[in-house]
Amino acid sequence: MAVRGSEYSRRSCVYWPLDRGARVPELVGAEFACLSGLVDDVPVPTAFCVTALSPHDLLPAETDDLWSLLDAAHTRMQKITGEVEPRLVVRRGGGGPLPQVSDPPTILDAIGLDGLAEAVHEVLTWPAATRVTDPRLPPEALGGRGRSAVLVQALLPAEVSARVGLHRSASSTGRSGPDAPVPGRPDPDALIGVRAAWGLGEGLGDEETPADTYLFTENLRLIQQRIARKDRMTIFSDGAVLKAQVPARQRLVTCLDEQQARRVSALYLHVRQRLRHDVRMSVVSVAGDLVAVSCTPAG
Repeated sequence: MAVRGSEYSRRSCVYWPLDRGARVPELVGAEFACLSGLVDDVPVPTAFCVTALSPHDLLPAETDDLWSLLDAAHTRMQKITGEVEPRLVVRRGGGGPLPQVSDPPTILDAIGLDGLAEAVHEVLTWPAATRVTDPRLPPEALGGRGRSAVLVQALLPAEVSARVGLHRSASSTGRSGPDAPVPGRPDPDALIGVRAAWGLGEGLGDEETPADTYLFTENLRLIQQRIARKDRMTIFSDGAVLKAQVPARQRLVTCLDEQQARRVSALYLHVRQRLRHDVRMSVVSVAGDLVAVSCTPAG
């Protein structure tokens, strides 16, 4: 389904899992195409993806088009979720052609059409080079006037969040020449690393944020588990996103038991086999079910 309107709008919104365009990296970027490639057999949140220009580059007519596009997409999310004001997560794809100084922001609780528009504006104006800020960049390096992919997902009330990907051992990363790891091929010395925290997992991508860690072999044998002290968490409770203290009884308790952490690792292996390349994933546990909320090609 495409939003009716100008040619700009018709090329600027795709829905999961209905549109084939959601799986085209040239349209939505490698990260979001990777995630949408999982919808046939892996749970993912209800979502839509907007490909839009930085507000610095938008023409007045295009600003109106973007508002109309978000209005139509928000109405669709209302119908799908059955909520008048669905809670939405808004984030911009990383790893594109633009120079980046840090990861793009993630807005965890955009509410209503105005909140959605503000969140999309914030992630589109996140510091990154455009022709305005760096005129040396040619248009083709910007995807056409700084076009970026913005993913809007339904917020899930996650009890635990985890990030999972390959953890290469010192012996693996230190090899060179013919013995060096080959991208895209299994590395017998690589382990599956899982980092987990309570709640929505805000800051989980930061290695400095306290999180439980697990290391599994490729045959899903647990070889290491470390429990971190987790004092703070971000949760979805009573219809709002809150920063809260972790209850004292949970601060030194593992977020995932061995069986649950193994399920996360098994899901990673399934996705890697499905997509035929290494990935980094973010997974949340909702009422005991695992849902993939992000999937990025590794390497």
